[in-house]
Amino acid sequence: MASPLLRAGLWITIGVALGRVAGQVRESFLGAHLALGGEADVARFLLTLPDSVINVLMGGAMAGILVPRLAAVDRITGERLVAQVALVAVVLGTFLAVALMGPWTSDLLAPGLDPALVQRWLPVVLLALPMSALGAVFGAALQAQQRFAASSLGTLVLNAGVIIALFIAPGLLPLALGVLAGSFLRLALVAGDWAGRRPVWSPAGSWLPDRDLGIGYLHLALAGSVIYVVPLIGGALATQLGTGTYAAYGYALKLFELPLGVLLTVFATVLFNRLAQQRAAGDSKALATREAGFQAVAVVGVACALVLGVFAPEVTKILFGYGKMNDPALLARVAEPARILALALPLAGLASLLQAWASAGKDTRSSLVAGVGGLGAFVGIALLLRGMGITGLVWATVALHIAMAGVLWWRTDRPALGGMIRAGLLAAAGALPGLALSVVVEGSILRILAAALAGLGAVACGVLTCPAIRSLR
Repeated sequence: MASPLLRAGLWITIGVALGRVAGQVRESFLGAHLALGGEADVARFLLTLPDSVINVLMGGAMAGILVPRLAAVDRITGERLVAQVALVAVVLGTFLAVALMGPWTSDLLAPGLDPALVQRWLPVVLLALPMSALGAVFGAALQAQQRFAASSLGTLVLNAGVIIALFIAPGLLPLALGVLAGSFLRLALVAGDWAGRRPVWSPAGSWLPDRDLGIGYLHLALAGSVIYVVPLIGGALATQLGTGTYAAYGYALKLFELPLGVLLTVFATVLFNRLAQQRAAGDSKALATREAGFQAVAVVGVACALVLGVFAPEVTKILFGYGKMNDPALLARVAEPARILALALPLAGLASLLQAWASAGKDTRSSLVAGVGGLGAFVGIALLLRGMGITGLVWATVALHIAMAGVLWWRTDRPALGGMIRAGLLAAAGALPGLALSVVVEGSILRILAAALAGLGAVACGVLTCPAIRSLR
């Protein structure tokens, strides 16, 4: 029988993969109907704003602060804590929804887009904020109990709602209504799972969480928000770089986030509970778990970086080359930024695991410092390379992940990276046959086969030659 860790990893991988695939179908659908025009820019802004705001507000902070706390208290205390945090989340989500409905939102976050179109449908999508905030709380509570099914499928449900709405009638109004319907369905999924296994409960005594929890949450929220603030800042800059640039930047980020979300951050999510329990108990095995996680991230990160970096045109054509986007010039506007972003994949995976290690030890300050450092690197490089257009924004995003990984490594007892580097080199060696084949073959199908060979070869070589990875079960 599979171990709990493997079962959790399988649930997360399947759920996240289905959600990302549905998200890619959504993006491909938009691209096929709107290409890289002005309406496509507005559609992507409306589509991504609610989750971006919630990610800025919570990101991984909700799980990062709730999971260690729930692991250390009894069931009744845990239920009280979840109810308290849920109340605060709904209030914050509602406040943000009302505050962001003003015209200042489009002026600040989308200065180059059509303000009339943005303001017409913005209030509709913002109604999703309280539901998304509450769903994040229930998702973190379920994660603390190592129940990942409902929360892992949340993105799939959200994207399914949007896809169905767009399929019925492509346009900005159906898209806004789809975001609202999908957000409600996602909340119903996680809330139903929580309520189905725990009695409905209302808090007694204080309605607010304790001060220490609030301070720890603020540290993690400020740190985690950087990753989600950066696309908002980058998007705002992209709207001023010409029609379609915002959409092209968003599509390139989607190509980067697909392997990051489906494969790389899974290790941090799955290992977080184990690391929290081991560190709370003073178990020396925590270091071995971290080392194995580093090596696994290195292998998968190198495999993903090589496939996306070398085969970006083919990957972009498979995922976006439909309808109005089936134009080599338009596809190149997405593929070239994605190729640069591929360089950051191993570092982004490493940063997520280092943040999980710090949070498991109740160290929230390191994540905060890393977030500030990453934001500083992004802004500095973006200003330095502002004359390069979207390419400058992409390199600034790479600098963000380099800075965050470096700061987290420096502050989390500077773990040895030798095993991770060795695993990455072995993975690169395993990819060589596929990369060599790509040099001598022509045609999309053969190059896609070469990409598959490179990726699978990298993972297989890394896993077979690194015993620590095989110990993760």
